[in-house]
Amino acid sequence: MRLHTPSVSADTSVDQNVLREVQLQTNGLVHGLQVSVIAGHVVLTGRASSYYAKQLASHAAMNVLDDVLELTNNIEVG
Repeated sequence: MRLHTPSVSADTSVDQNVLREVQLQTNGLVHGLQVSVIAGHVVLTGRASSYYAKQLASHAAMNVLDDVLELTNNIEVG
């Protein structure tokens, strides 16, 4: 199930939409967050102090992505 995300703009790129939504939903819990999109595959990188913050980032990103895009969460916890 995808949730409607009004903060996402149709005229910006996927990586910027995901970055904005993850930052919004995690409230700064992920440091050094970067989003890469390569051939329909989205990769999150950065550092979080808890697995909860990493999970929040995944859920926020999935709410933005189309069904055809895949997500890999490489955010380090520690």
